[in-house]
Amino acid sequence: MEASRFTPDTPFTRKILLHLCISWIEDNDREYLNTHPLSEVEDTLNQLFVILTDLFEIYKFPRHMFVPVVMYANRFVGKYGIKHNQLFNLLLTSSLITMKFWDDTTPITNARIAEAFRYSVSEVRIMEMRFLKGLDYSLSLSSNDIKMFMFESAKIELKCLAPIPSAKLTPICNAPIMTPLALATRV
Repeated sequence: MEASRFTPDTPFTRKILLHLCISWIEDNDREYLNTHPLSEVEDTLNQLFVILTDLFEIYKFPRHMFVPVVMYANRFVGKYGIKHNQLFNLLLTSSLITMKFWDDTTPITNARIAEAFRYSVSEVRIMEMRFLKGLDYSLSLSSNDIKMFMFESAKIELKCLAPIPSAKLTPICNAPIMTPLALATRV
């Protein structure tokens, strides 16, 4: 998959993915953003990204495949929404599925994830099955899908505002998660 230029290690891609995740919280868990500083939310998401890309490193899975992880999560959130405290499970499950689907040689298993993150194997299996069902088991992507996703996500990033000094939070990202054009081109 020719997506290696979109790696979570580049500031451009990382910022786009970060703001996309923040837009999920804004759309689905506004109260959390009203009670937590944006810098804290960004720090937490950055730490989550590091944990997951380190997982990729451990299993020698290409880091640029973190973009499909967020793409799949975006599809899921678009259908079911998300609360701030569900982000880790969502992105961990998406990472597990991405690694299994895109590389038959990656030695990742539900048991290894369960052990590493203190879940039971049954809990990991349930998260995996719910996620796959939520995506209608549709995991195929093309390079064009990734480019379009990054383009659409960059629009969200461009509309993100700096923290507002007022007591009440105003919209951070005034854009839908995906525009109708992007929805029409998704697999």
